[in-house]
Amino acid sequence: MTKESMIKEIQLLRNKNMSYQKIADNLNQRKIKTISGRGKWGKGSIGRLLSKAKDALYTQDTKDNSQIKHQKDHLFKELNKDKQANIDLSNQLNKVKQAKESLINLKNQNNSLLNELNKAKQTNADLLNQLNKVKHQNNLLIEVKHQNEELSKELNKVKQVKDELCEKLNKVKHDKKEKSKKRVKMSIDGWSVQKSGGYYRLFRKIAGKVHGIYIGKTINEDIAKNKIITYMQGFN
Repeated sequence: MTKESMIKEIQLLRNKNMSYQKIADNLNQRKIKTISGRGKWGKGSIGRLLSKAKDALYTQDTKDNSQIKHQKDHLFKELNKDKQANIDLSNQLNKVKQAKESLINLKNQNNSLLNELNKAKQTNADLLNQLNKVKHQNNLLIEVKHQNEELSKELNKVKQVKDELCEKLNKVKHDKKEKSKKRVKMSIDGWSVQKSGGYYRLFRKIAGKVHGIYIGKTINEDIAKNKIITYMQGFN
């Protein structure tokens, strides 16, 4: 029998309200060897073994909680970065809108100037000045187009970061849920816990007959103990 299976066996006996000495007597009567393979079981060795198992479980839980907190802090930092990136992007988009409005105004002014040129037939110098304005506007259009392309790239990067953060957050939630499932006790007050079809039930053999108690979709130790007490009162 491995050390892990030995601890489970002792915990099952302990859940039956057996003292350390009675557990030791039980193991010795069944000729189950000690962890070291030497000597016999005693209440002291039973107590130390359960204490070490409890400390090991506490250490693992503490480590898991620390990892979850670290991941949570990291996600908050990433989300803050994403928020700042969105603010920067919004500011850039406002600048683009302002530039577009300016271009529209310039375009209207240009049309008005062209109409005036057609009407007045001003000098060649005036026409050259107007042409320079048109060239300047074209350059602004090219610059705005370039800005739009850069903004589109930045927006795609932000979306990608957001998708990665959502994926990480879902993984953390999934890992936490799986770890929570693993912590469900296998027995409560001598009743074994079983899950079937998405529902939890308690089972115990009493007077040669297997008795069952329905718990529900989730397992809660206090609620389960109360149902056991109620059932045993009706049974007696």
